[in-house]
Amino acid sequence: MDSETNGRLSFPTMADIETFVSQRTTCTDLHMEDKDSDHEDDPEAVGVGKLWGIKERAVCWDADGNSVTLMSVNDMKSFQVQSKKEETDGWYLVGEDFALTGGSTTRDNLKDSGVLALVCDPEEQIPSGYKQEKALVDGCTLTDFIS
Repeated sequence: MDSETNGRLSFPTMADIETFVSQRTTCTDLHMEDKDSDHEDDPEAVGVGKLWGIKERAVCWDADGNSVTLMSVNDMKSFQVQSKKEETDGWYLVGEDFALTGGSTTRDNLKDSGVLALVCDPEEQIPSGYKQEKALVDGCTLTDFIS
């Protein structure tokens, strides 16, 4: 995905991603976390490494006390393949080289920021007037319809 041809947001460092998120919503107490502690023993769980294509992963907290996960992604195709496999439809918001997820307040605050939701469920209906771009994985769509 070439950011010059598709105009997608690009934030190559964790500091860049944190600044982007913090300008639009609350992200306090950022700390690095390779994997969610609830899933530490699961080799398929979302985490830093080749399987998910994640270079760095950090967690912060929104105003409601919900976690917000920021991920610097160096292999977006691997990230999208795993997301589809795990059936995380619309849960991840992505840019050119990063992904993030959080609660409803965070998602609402990021609706018009330029990030796109990754949707792989053929049953998921995207209303007319919203952007629908082909993702890197067959059967998935990137959309600015963030519910």
